[in-house]
Amino acid sequence: MPESGPQLLFLVASFILFVGATTSWLPPGHILLPQQFQAAAAKFGMSNPWFDLSTVGANLRYIATLTLVRWAFVASVALWCLPVRDAVRKFAVWVFLPAGVTVTWFLFLVFTGPIPHHSLLEPESQEALDHLRAFPDRFQSLGIGFYITLVGIAALTLCLLGFRRGTISLPMRFRAEEASVAVARTDGLGKRVFSLVAAGTLATTLLSVLESLAAPQQLSNPAIRLIETWPQNFSLLVWGPSLVTAIVCAACAALLFKWAPEQGGTSANSSLALLTLGATIGAVLVICIPRIILTLPDASPFIPLAFNYGSNLPVAILGVEVPKPFLWLLVAYPIALLQEFVLRGRLQPILKRHFGLKRAILLVALLWWMLPLGFGVGPVVGLRGAWPGAQPLLVLCICIIFSVMLGWLYERTHSIIPGTAFCGAIAFFHESRDVSPYFQHPSLFWIELALILLLGWLMFWLIRPARVFLPAASHPSAPADN
Repeated sequence: MPESGPQLLFLVASFILFVGATTSWLPPGHILLPQQFQAAAAKFGMSNPWFDLSTVGANLRYIATLTLVRWAFVASVALWCLPVRDAVRKFAVWVFLPAGVTVTWFLFLVFTGPIPHHSLLEPESQEALDHLRAFPDRFQSLGIGFYITLVGIAALTLCLLGFRRGTISLPMRFRAEEASVAVARTDGLGKRVFSLVAAGTLATTLLSVLESLAAPQQLSNPAIRLIETWPQNFSLLVWGPSLVTAIVCAACAALLFKWAPEQGGTSANSSLALLTLGATIGAVLVICIPRIILTLPDASPFIPLAFNYGSNLPVAILGVEVPKPFLWLLVAYPIALLQEFVLRGRLQPILKRHFGLKRAILLVALLWWMLPLGFGVGPVVGLRGAWPGAQPLLVLCICIIFSVMLGWLYERTHSIIPGTAFCGAIAFFHESRDVSPYFQHPSLFWIELALILLLGWLMFWLIRPARVFLPAASHPSAPADN
């Protein structure tokens, strides 16, 4: 927890800004579709697209709008975490300027949206009056994400007023676990972490822009059709962006964070292999046991265990139908390897030396939540929150659950292989085409999380690192951060 309660206001304000950036700003009935689909939807009364999203340029403007707000969120987190000079001016430049430009630009798009039943014979002055008359109603009917963003900006403004009056101190500091434990100097750690998050966000944004450029041509461009259908039964669009983003984040982590070997882990190859096998079996059981139990009333007990690769039917692996050729799904393991390399292989050891293991694991979970590295781990299709902010909070809780277990496992082995085996197995089944059980049984995902918690609890008792709770700065032999 922070040293003072008011410091939490910055965290809450940044979270509100993040919820606004991840919730739709579009009015009801407006979706990102090519022109021919929007025209068909309007013809059947399914939408009223006065907010023009029928062109590539319009789609790019909307994506750029949300990207700037996400950048403002990342900058706000960095500024209340890092010791910076003239924090008010930095907030104005890196947070309020992009957020203000974004809100102004979006309102301009709302104001200049096409007027239904507008006649080309009307003078320009009459057209301007029509836009002015339509603007109040349009402003009141925007997506909830726009209003949440305004609330986040207002909350950050109040936090800065408290900072200028001296009631809130920056940067945010946490209560020491023990008064005798000194925390090591950060040596630019925060700036490097911010650079990593910015690189991952930029990579995801560029991939979204490329996808938007390709969307209007998806019916006529043979290359786009090939991407959507290759490889067989497992589209490149499913794993391609995640793989590219993971490669970018891993390259940045390798450049920004120097690896330093740690002592006390499992060095025997037999022990590491046993833990890797156990992590794989645990992940398979977490996914398959609930599915088998829930589908037993509808089928023979022996059908979920079938392995029918020779027929034209999908491959059934422990009750999970996987499309053929299912070997393409093994790409989940390279993505999981890169993900573990960034989170556990680079971030956790450095953060542990500065803040101790418990804080390091929690900080890794928060960074996991901010970084686009949740391939196959987060909620599957169909699991949505009923209120704004529920989805980000759910993803954050999932990242914390996984991070605690995987962080503890890495502390015992000092190897990313067991964590890769666990996350790869989870993603292997989550990214398959057999997601129907999650719609048929809404409780399935929660059962999986409960089993992961149980698995982590058992692991805490079976695998106990020798020394895990104190920052390494309290030990003279701790390696320095380079």
